[in-house]
Amino acid sequence: MTGTLGNRPNQVPATPASDLDRLFPVGDEMAEILYRTTMSKLRLLRQIALDEASSMQALITEAIDALLVSRGRLPPA
Repeated sequence: MTGTLGNRPNQVPATPASDLDRLFPVGDEMAEILYRTTMSKLRLLRQIALDEASSMQALITEAIDALLVSRGRLPPA
């Protein structure tokens, strides 16, 4: 059974590899992580991103940076 968000199927449309490389660089600059959370937290994160004209990725990056700073372990930019 496929999950849905509203009336849309829970599927990502095919994107050419060159576009993926450009949108989501991997290597020294960016790394991919998978994070699972509850739907209620996901909805709140989406709402904050919408309210701040930001993205969920930017909010998660901000949260990770804040955690690393609070632990005194933020690597140089």
